[in-house]
Amino acid sequence: MRAPSRIFLVGMMGCGKSAVGRELARRIGWGFIDTDALVEALSGYTVSELFKLQGEEAFRSEESRALRLAAARKSVVVATGGGAVLREHNRSLMRKTGWVTYLEADPVVLAQRVTSRRGSKRPLLDGRDPVKALRDLLKARQAFYQDAAHAMVPALGSVKQVAEAVQAAWPKD
Repeated sequence: MRAPSRIFLVGMMGCGKSAVGRELARRIGWGFIDTDALVEALSGYTVSELFKLQGEEAFRSEESRALRLAAARKSVVVATGGGAVLREHNRSLMRKTGWVTYLEADPVVLAQRVTSRRGSKRPLLDGRDPVKALRDLLKARQAFYQDAAHAMVPALGSVKQVAEAVQAAWPKD
């Protein structure tokens, strides 16, 4: 198999896709794209504002657009939004145009990470118990993450350790 020219990171909010993606891109000398940041740049709204003003469906459409733009680039690591896998065409696009890694983490760990970040707004957690909400989301999304992924890597340890594990799993030939 020829080495893919794109690496997509998928997984729940708080699993470290953005931080691991930046570190992985640095390690292999590639560019980095965070689809949530791209959605914000394209729409002119933060993710939270887009959810609030236009709803989740509008956000998912913008997310798909951002993913298509990212998939058109080469030599890039792409950190996707946690729900990017919900649309079949997104899963298919990632699998066809690159190598997809699912960063797995327990909902309790995810809740600790997302609630410890000051200023972090997570629309799907608003007003809910974070552990229960993340458990429910993971239950609903688990099969989609697994369907999209070429590999699964535990999102445990430091950002550098997880990036190293993704790099080790990545097919280079």
